[in-house]
Amino acid sequence: MNGSGKTTLLDILAGDSDPDTGNVSRKRYTTIGYLRQETDLGSDRTLLEEVLEESPEIVNVRDKIATAYKSFESLSVNNGAVDHSELLQEITMLEASLEAVDGIRSEHKGKAILSGLGFKQSDFSRPVREFSGGWLMRAALGKLLLSDPDVLLLDEPTNHLDLEANLWFEKYLSGFRGCVVVTSHDRAFLNQSKVV
Repeated sequence: MNGSGKTTLLDILAGDSDPDTGNVSRKRYTTIGYLRQETDLGSDRTLLEEVLEESPEIVNVRDKIATAYKSFESLSVNNGAVDHSELLQEITMLEASLEAVDGIRSEHKGKAILSGLGFKQSDFSRPVREFSGGWLMRAALGKLLLSDPDVLLLDEPTNHLDLEANLWFEKYLSGFRGCVVVTSHDRAFLNQSKVV
């Protein structure tokens, strides 16, 4: 139902908006991927370069790892034999999280996802700015899927997909290991993909 606050709910879950009451709790290091109804893609990068770009969440994890290592080095130099187990445990968790995401970010997987969403191989080297709005949404979806977050928030994800891409996407979601929250008017998609 339009106007009932579905997008607002996703904004709150993504951390982009604050709820009027209550709060949202997330497990530490949980990654959230959010596909909005509109995208701001439009750079001079090629389609493949855009999709392979690291998400802000991954960059944030890399920054946290660098900070943790600096803290560890500082403690080691200044305090000799102080117990660093808590800091080492944090570094281990951060690196495991990064490795899990980085391990799936490959050019091969990026091309497979883009192909599933209907892009041709000749599209991979085209500048993103050359694509129409619907194809930009597909590119944004591809970028999001390649980032493999723990939680996918999808706001009307099938609006710009043709039947073939829609079927591929349903199959992709059926094998997705994380949590998926979808707002959609596409009842057939919701029934087929069995998402929340």
